[in-house]
Amino acid sequence: MRISHLKVNQAIAAVIAIQDDVISELEDVAEYSKNELRSARIILKEAKEYLVTDYKDELSDYLETYHEITRCIWEAIDSDFLNEIKLVYDQNGTGAMYELARAYTDEFQRLHHDRQWDGDFFDEIENFMNLKRQGN
Repeated sequence: MRISHLKVNQAIAAVIAIQDDVISELEDVAEYSKNELRSARIILKEAKEYLVTDYKDELSDYLETYHEITRCIWEAIDSDFLNEIKLVYDQNGTGAMYELARAYTDEFQRLHHDRQWDGDFFDEIENFMNLKRQGN
């Protein structure tokens, strides 16, 4: 399941707010030891790093896929042969291609969620898009 950019940013902002505001206020509360506050800082720092790193990798994967699918969509539109993508473009215009690229990217990402690519990423995208050109 892909986490939205907005939700990740909200989570990071919450972690930063806790780091900056809450922890500093708790330093003056006698019930919290320096070790407890230090532990809280470490946990928050790790949470922030996890959110930033995990999302960055996920975003990078998504953007690579989106780029390749977009390239294939425009190749299909420029093709001399009639295909399903060209028909959608002719009927609905460029705006529909943005939606199509997102839908195809989401579908491809779902189909290959935890796959480790071994040099066959581009071939798999081509196969996927060939099916889409045929209307499958």
